[in-house]
Amino acid sequence: MIVGPKPFIEKTRWFRKAFGGGVRQSGANAAAADYGLTNHFPRLAYTHKLARKLADGLVGLGCTLICPTETNMVCSFSKIKQCLAESPLINRSSSTPSRLA
Repeated sequence: MIVGPKPFIEKTRWFRKAFGGGVRQSGANAAAADYGLTNHFPRLAYTHKLARKLADGLVGLGCTLICPTETNMVCSFSKIKQCLAESPLINRSSSTPSRLA
């Protein structure tokens, strides 16, 4: 329930509609959520380990991370290209079948 002057209530109605409050049939959203939980949730622990491994490797190469890697996201400054360009990783990757850089 929203209480206030008429212009305020009209504005809140607009926000509700603009941000999906007018959705009446939520079956598509429920199906997407079900698919995500069924197919991606079991792999979450594995992707966290991969992100931790990537973060440790970047720090080992001298890159600076913005925040600690506690989930499956690695946050780094935009200087990562320069950091990787100066590392032996790029030289090693050129001998692999599919190049990394």
